[in-house]
Amino acid sequence: MGKISRSEIVERWHRKMPRFFYWLTVIASGVLFVAVTINFTVESAGANHVAWWQDVYPYIVGASAGVIAVCKFTVAGGYKKIDPDKVKGRTILDKDDN
Repeated sequence: MGKISRSEIVERWHRKMPRFFYWLTVIASGVLFVAVTINFTVESAGANHVAWWQDVYPYIVGASAGVIAVCKFTVAGGYKKIDPDKVKGRTILDKDDN
């Protein structure tokens, strides 16, 4: 496997995702937002965290962030360039069989 340049990483981050990975990113972002909000609210109120929350919170945040990162780097069409004329919104109109 070759070395990946910074520009390729940035390009893959900004390219279109398959619809499934887009929705997975939306769900993981929601879970991450709710978990961070709960943790911040409890700390701001000066209350003590429940023991199980202290054990589970890092895993919720880490797993959600991991899912988002993997989904963002999953590009529709793999490594091939997608013709902009074949894309409407988030849907690829004419997929190549190759």
